[in-house]
Amino acid sequence: MTGSSTFDSAETVRGMVERDQSKGVKDGEMVAEGTPEKVVEAPESFTGRYLAPLLGLEVVAAA
Repeated sequence: MTGSSTFDSAETVRGMVERDQSKGVKDGEMVAEGTPEKVVEAPESFTGRYLAPLLGLEVVAAA
């Protein structure tokens, strides 16, 4: 499912990684990693903001 942005099978995802793209594809820092629930817990995660309502969770506010 590489490159897919659909949520159909997100509940079966074991882990994911989100990188900050502001410094370019190769130089971005790790923003979040782990299960979708862990990504939602990362305040800097844009992906987490979109996953939260789909998983029935609240978005964690960025500091």
